[in-house]
Amino acid sequence: PVESWDIVGAFHTSEKFENNPGEGQPRLKRIFMVPPPEIAVPGKLMELLTAVYGLVEAPIRFHKKLAGWFAKNEFHPTLTKCLWVKFYRDGTRCVATTHVDDVQPTSPQHHLDAERVEFEKTFGKVTKQAGNYLHTGLEVDQDVGKTFQVKVGQKAYCESIVYIVITPQ
Repeated sequence: PVESWDIVGAFHTSEKFENNPGEGQPRLKRIFMVPPPEIAVPGKLMELLTAVYGLVEAPIRFHKKLAGWFAKNEFHPTLTKCLWVKFYRDGTRCVATTHVDDVQPTSPQHHLDAERVEFEKTFGKVTKQAGNYLHTGLEVDQDVGKTFQVKVGQKAYCESIVYIVITPQ
């Protein structure tokens, strides 16, 4: 089956900002802010230590942590680094796609359950969708019976964003 895991508060799980990233790592800006009035110390700024929604660096930092989890758990990246594959000793595999803070893995159910337990140890609460579902415009229709079939599409989403305007001549 295919599941969708949405990480609750994903960007808050990102690693702390590094002042000196490792070799080959992009150097991201240090971010300073004026403290809110209730904790302000005159003449002092606060340094932001973790990613926050809305900041340019937040997705980069989160993706770095996500990639680290996949690597640590024996998943192999493809060229895009948004598609990860893990091979199990029983001959099956787990294929997972990522998009921002969403992961869509497919594998035999017992492997999905085990991977989700490990995933939640690192990322905390995960909202899971399974069966037939619609998530961020992606429709997943699956028949897990004898002839396992999964259909994935965005027809309803595409129809919702296409407007036909007819102007009278």
